[in-house]
Amino acid sequence: MVALAGGRCTNVISLPPCSPLGALIRTLLPLSAPGLVAVSVVAFFYAWNEYLFAVTLVTSLLDPVAYPADALADLYRSRWLVETNFAHLKTTLGMDVLRCQTEAGVRRELAMFAIVYNLVRAVMESAGQQQNVSAHRISFVDVLRWLATIPPSGPLPVFIVNPERSDRVEPRCKKRRAKNFPYMIRPRDILRKHLMAKPLAA
Repeated sequence: MVALAGGRCTNVISLPPCSPLGALIRTLLPLSAPGLVAVSVVAFFYAWNEYLFAVTLVTSLLDPVAYPADALADLYRSRWLVETNFAHLKTTLGMDVLRCQTEAGVRRELAMFAIVYNLVRAVMESAGQQQNVSAHRISFVDVLRWLATIPPSGPLPVFIVNPERSDRVEPRCKKRRAKNFPYMIRPRDILRKHLMAKPLAA
């Protein structure tokens, strides 16, 4: 590989006979190694910041009187409210897996999730005003069960109130061990027929 500058040869790399992939690994990979190392270090510190090291909060709000450090730290901790709302959508309502097979079907499915989620949040807001607590402390699951089993008529019941968990942190890891089964990449009927065609073990 030759780099030319002003008609003169500035760099020559001699390679033994190899495939295009081998040439790519022997040339571009060493040149990009410093950048890859830097990105890996940044990614490591970003992923493990909450486990091994103190959190460094970078902000453009520089006035220590108008924006004290404790208030900024409380605002940073409140980000878990966003994580909880995402969990309600993905886990509680089951939006982590969309079952429709067409674009129109997926759009309708997402619209239904949005309708149900906003309906629950509207009830939580009304219940929070009735029970004199912040709406985010009203149990999402309790309101969802009430909407699903009891006709929403008459006054609201007293819902479960979750405690304030401002210092709550959760590890980003899977709670259950993944089962050692392959993914279902073929239709279920075909897999059933294949399973039934296997001879029974003696």
